[in-house]
Amino acid sequence: MADKGFDIKVLIPTEDGIRISTNNLSLVPYYLIYNISNRSYQLAGKIKTKEILTGNGFLKDIQNYINQENIDLIVSITKSELDIKIIAPESAEINEELNLIIDMIDQKKELS
Repeated sequence: MADKGFDIKVLIPTEDGIRISTNNLSLVPYYLIYNISNRSYQLAGKIKTKEILTGNGFLKDIQNYINQENIDLIVSITKSELDIKIIAPESAEINEELNLIIDMIDQKKELS
């Protein structure tokens, strides 16, 4: 669930903060969290992958983090067994992909 004034909260795996990672979700150094509305997006946080891991296994730890932070979807090239919607990016650039999501929300299209 996104913060007040926003429609969705998105988790994006990245190596450099500019491009969406092409690596497996467990191999990226950190994740960016964005709140997105039909008009804008806002960086809501940044977390290192090692800060998410608590020793219960990657899938369980990341799922717990997703639930705790009320993440609505993940933008990722790689698929996962997580219990959350994962959309494949149309662009490798984070800002371009966020703008595409804004357009989908504005046009009330299903995020697929």
